[in-house]
Amino acid sequence: MDPVLAELILKDRKIAYVVADGDLNVLESGGAVDILRVGLSGSDGALLDLIPEFVGSEKDLASATLDRSTPFQLARVNRVAPDGSTHYLTLDVLPYSGYDSRATLLVIGTDVSEQGQYAQMLTQQRNESQLLLRAIDEERGRLRALIESSRDGILFVGMDSEVLIVNAPAIEFLHMPGKPQDWTRRPIREALNWSQCQALAKDRFFRQEIEPPGEGECGIPPRIIHWLNLPVVVDGAPLGRLLILRDVTDERALEKMRDDLIHTMVHDLRNPLTAISLSLQFLEIWAADFTPDQRTALQGARNGTEGMLQLVNGILDVSRLESGRMPLEHARVSLGTLVVDVLRGQAPLIAEKDLRLESDLPPDLPPAWADVGLIGRVLQNLIGNAVKFTPPGGLLKVTVSQNDEEQEAGAPCLLVSVIDSGPGIPSELQAKLFQKFITGPREERGSGLGLAFCRLAVEAHGGRIWAESSPEEGTAFHFTLPIAKAG
Repeated sequence: MDPVLAELILKDRKIAYVVADGDLNVLESGGAVDILRVGLSGSDGALLDLIPEFVGSEKDLASATLDRSTPFQLARVNRVAPDGSTHYLTLDVLPYSGYDSRATLLVIGTDVSEQGQYAQMLTQQRNESQLLLRAIDEERGRLRALIESSRDGILFVGMDSEVLIVNAPAIEFLHMPGKPQDWTRRPIREALNWSQCQALAKDRFFRQEIEPPGEGECGIPPRIIHWLNLPVVVDGAPLGRLLILRDVTDERALEKMRDDLIHTMVHDLRNPLTAISLSLQFLEIWAADFTPDQRTALQGARNGTEGMLQLVNGILDVSRLESGRMPLEHARVSLGTLVVDVLRGQAPLIAEKDLRLESDLPPDLPPAWADVGLIGRVLQNLIGNAVKFTPPGGLLKVTVSQNDEEQEAGAPCLLVSVIDSGPGIPSELQAKLFQKFITGPREERGSGLGLAFCRLAVEAHGGRIWAESSPEEGTAFHFTLPIAKAG
């Protein structure tokens, strides 16, 4: 073989060569015989035996031999090496004349396995990607079908505050014109403006940072819509907000009918109960002539009647607050003084249980703008519960402070906290703690109206109330009130 050609071939460890004569007999072979031990490693025999892939290509071989100007290639030849690995070869046939006068053909075998494996890998990746895309499309289809079949209105808003998904009920509830597809990639603010519901359109729900969930109700005639605004977060990264709208018109109508019935019944009960209470007071005039058992029975009847009257009045007050029929007599109120008065009323029970009392009531705090009677009852309920549920020797702490973080109507407010070291509130009760007639499992539980009254009274002032509690670690109730304007 030509020494220069042999040197070039031998430098590449992935090339082998075969030189053959006009009768297709092998004259010489060499090159990467260690790598291409797949049929190109012998120097004797016929070319067709050595490379059976040429069978059927005799005319092409003869043409290359005779006219010495028609090279051709077998583009892909698969061979299995002794170690079991598969090699992919290209076989180039070239007219050749070298130092041996018999030489007419040069066959160069090039191992292109890496290229073949890369192509195979790309093919596999492409197939896997297609399967993944198909699975994603199927999941997207199922999700879309679920969203479209939901009776609730659903909007998914991206971090750019544009609507990504919206279904037909949402279009209907918010009075948005057009079809769901008409609102894709449009600003959520534009969509919500059709509803005329200010609570839904709050900027804080659609900022790019992760905001906490929001919940509320608003009237969008002819419906009452309960809305839930949830952050969508994956691996700590916010993806957007999910707004769920539910038509609760019928539920609220039933609740109103129930509340009206309760209000009527309770209102009608108050008059006979008041008459019974007055009669029992009248009987106490002759109690000195009663036997001990008669006096005990009279006192029991009197206590029971007073308890029923308190319950009736509590239900009526809650009903009036819910309906907005309870007028508020706003005044400048010193919360520190009001807390001291309530604690003084609880002093005998605090002393009996040997509770440690702590308070933080700065004298320079601005006054609250509140109804002193209602807020006094709120404090009585919260402090009374804390005293009731704190074990002997426990801690009761009351604080009042100005809070710039919990703002009302964009202005700083006053924050009142009542903290105890009691057993805490069971987790299953915490979510519905301020609902009516919700009581815990303890024997000391009340009617279930006290905290509902507190919530309604605080909200009537434009504030909010919430609880923080852990089992066996006590409970903290907090509520906010607006600060009275100067002057």
